[in-house]
Amino acid sequence: MTDEPLHQADKQAKGWTLWLTISAITASFGCSFAFGYNIGVINSPQLIITRFYNASYIARYNQTKVSEDTLELLWSWTVSIFVAGGMLGSFASGLVSNWLGRKRAIIAIQILEIIGGIMMGLTKVCYSPELLMCGRLVVGIYGGLVCGLVPIYLAEISPKNLRGATGTLHQLALTVGILVAQVLGLKEVLGTEGGWPVLLGLAGLPALLALFIFPLCPDSPNSLLLKNNDEKGAREVLQKLRNADDVDDEMDDIRKMANQQDKVQTLSVKELLCSADLRLPLVVGVVMQLAQQLSGINAVFFYSREIFTTANIPTDTIPYVIVGTGAINVLMTLITVPMMDRSGRRPLLLWPMLVISIDFILLVIALNMLVYQAMSYVAIGAVILFIVCFAVGLGPIPFIYVAEIFSQEARGAAVTVCMFVNHSSNFVLAMSFPFIQKAMGAYTFLIFVVIVVGAAMLIFFRAPETKNRTLKEIEMDFDRMRGRRQKALHLPDNPDDMPTTRLMPAEGAREGDTRV
Repeated sequence: MTDEPLHQADKQAKGWTLWLTISAITASFGCSFAFGYNIGVINSPQLIITRFYNASYIARYNQTKVSEDTLELLWSWTVSIFVAGGMLGSFASGLVSNWLGRKRAIIAIQILEIIGGIMMGLTKVCYSPELLMCGRLVVGIYGGLVCGLVPIYLAEISPKNLRGATGTLHQLALTVGILVAQVLGLKEVLGTEGGWPVLLGLAGLPALLALFIFPLCPDSPNSLLLKNNDEKGAREVLQKLRNADDVDDEMDDIRKMANQQDKVQTLSVKELLCSADLRLPLVVGVVMQLAQQLSGINAVFFYSREIFTTANIPTDTIPYVIVGTGAINVLMTLITVPMMDRSGRRPLLLWPMLVISIDFILLVIALNMLVYQAMSYVAIGAVILFIVCFAVGLGPIPFIYVAEIFSQEARGAAVTVCMFVNHSSNFVLAMSFPFIQKAMGAYTFLIFVVIVVGAAMLIFFRAPETKNRTLKEIEMDFDRMRGRRQKALHLPDNPDDMPTTRLMPAEGAREGDTRV
């Protein structure tokens, strides 16, 4: 998100123009789609890949059998190393973006996905489980970079009235990628002994398409002007994106940000972590990322086969149930796209989180009463209800919210920290979930209840609404929640020391109007 005021002239195009649509779809379905595909692709062929691991190590080390614990550990590494790569990629996303710029960075990272897809596709030919794990690491790094680059690019090319919907496209493409992977993973398609390497290798195809199409798309006007000082290029890009010749108001907004950036030094990660004024918004942003991952969503997707097996669902039926959950995830994310700019962020977060807490308690009860056949269907229903609630709130909003509550000078470092926490918590969950589940059984989901309830309480008391709010209003809300009298979170105590750009709003706008 950017700090642009909500006072642009009505004569500027505010809808989905041709190039805005092409750019948003290419960025989302060329990058975020591939990330989602890599999340969903590993679940369906789990049993086949595990048998491949077993056969490979028996042949390599002349063993008669590989222990179940060893195979479970190898599988956990296969799942978790993808998330570890995401940690590395998310931490590097800010550096890559600043070094190459938004557009060139997105183009460059496609090489990683293509290489990772090739590595995974050659796993069986090379008879090397390690090659699969390395491929998963590479596409995980790509996924972390995507999460740091694509949402910001989408926000910076969009008019203010479409930023919520455009930002949700990242999550929508991710869920579509998961669904496509689940469908292709069916035994009737590529979920077979001979087809699973192709299934994994196809991960590189969207990146290959993006590598050829995305260079035709316009760059971020903010990046061109703020990073490259290319005012002519920024104007031409805005005219192309808005399908309008008069983009003076948006250019003025970006110039004001450039002036502010010259007067306020961009914060490093260390400076952000040490800033007392930014501590509360950073805590809120981090808690939202933790809630997103530790609510159990990726545990459900990565280990959905085991969950449904526990619920006594017939083995042959499980893949189709998994596809059904993926379809529901896509449908609800589609519904959320128009809701994002109509409803507030807080209601879309808090109400679904309340339902998730109750739903997981119901799931625990159902899984402990499977002697009754009806409880199997209750368990499936509880999983589906969780996915519906997640798709509405915890899925898209944490990505959007973090960019809305930080100003330009702190945003890069804040996104880096929050995405690192996001992938780190995902890694911990992916590694630990199968072992916790073995130890606690169905009661594992009570851990998620505690996490979701705790996060919801902090969001209720400490996270202000951001829809149609100025950045200054959001900062003052955070200040009020801390019980302090500073005028804003990271503005100087002395108003005379404030940057002049904040004291000279555009004609027709309120003073300090920097809406997100």
